[in-house]
Amino acid sequence: MLIELSVKNCFVFNNQIVFSLDPTNKTTAIYGPNNAGKTCLIKCIQAMKGILLNQRIEIKSNLFFK
Repeated sequence: MLIELSVKNCFVFNNQIVFSLDPTNKTTAIYGPNNAGKTCLIKCIQAMKGILLNQRIEIKSNLFFK
């Protein structure tokens, strides 16, 4: 079970973001305005799943950040 995910310089996230979940809650929704990073957050979660399952993954750093 994913409880917390911390991401920095991955996809569109320049600065570190922390995504926290309540382990007692069975449902989670990710919402926000367009271009806020929702899809990139899902890609980060999928990459973490791939790492844990020892699969080959491709993680791209932010192309718009030095």
